[in-house]
Amino acid sequence: MELTEFQNLKEKIAELIRSNESLRKEKKAYVEKILLRERQIRELMERCERYERSRREAYRKVDSLLSKLEGVK
Repeated sequence: MELTEFQNLKEKIAELIRSNESLRKEKKAYVEKILLRERQIRELMERCERYERSRREAYRKVDSLLSKLEGVK
């Protein structure tokens, strides 16, 4: 092999190394975004569960009041 062929291989390897590093950084950023989104989803699900419990409690209270009003008639 000639010296230029070795130089070309060296340059290609260096480019692959740079590309690999770039892809690793990009992957890390995506993993962090995914973790953030998963945490946000958990928080929203917990909030929905609290709202659902509050809604059921309000429904139960309204139902109880309506029952009492029917008893007064």
